[in-house]
Amino acid sequence: MNSTAKKLQDTIFSYIQHHNDSASLQKQDLGKKYEFTGETIEIDGHVLHRIRALRDFGYMFGKVKAGDLGGFIEKEDNLSHQGSCWVFDNARVYQNALVTDNAYVACDVIIKDSATVSDNARVVNNVHISDNAEVCDNAAIYDNVKIYGKAFVGDYSRISENVIINGATIIGDSDIESDTYLSPNDLICDKFIPEIDDPCW
Repeated sequence: MNSTAKKLQDTIFSYIQHHNDSASLQKQDLGKKYEFTGETIEIDGHVLHRIRALRDFGYMFGKVKAGDLGGFIEKEDNLSHQGSCWVFDNARVYQNALVTDNAYVACDVIIKDSATVSDNARVVNNVHISDNAEVCDNAAIYDNVKIYGKAFVGDYSRISENVIINGATIIGDSDIESDTYLSPNDLICDKFIPEIDDPCW
């Protein structure tokens, strides 16, 4: 192969590579479902950014429309661009926490550290999830709940009204409410707990 042909071949390969890279980047950008608005808040020394939807997508209670404002996240790693997961209102997700799949987070919720909320989980109204806690499947968490440690809440569990979950595992069709404290040794499966008095609350 002479030098002219080699140069032409290199030019063609370079063009094809550039075209593929550009197409890949455009496809990736089209896949994004939110952007930062420029509005920020600071919490625990972390700067969080309010998000705005870039496209319409459905979620479990309706539809998020392009232009709708969401809550606050520290970085894009906190909220997946895939699925219909969304952070609403003034909910805050930061550090290495992640909201993914079709999870719904709203109303003064804080998710931080390395906590995850995934699948079809719903977390609403003054809930704090931290450390390595995991909320998944179809779990519903709402109204003054703290979940931390290595807690795991899954399946169809419902937790509400002044509950502290310190590393416990809650699965099945469990219903936990009303001033309840659960410790790392607690394994709750298909149980209803109306009230447990605890001096630590």
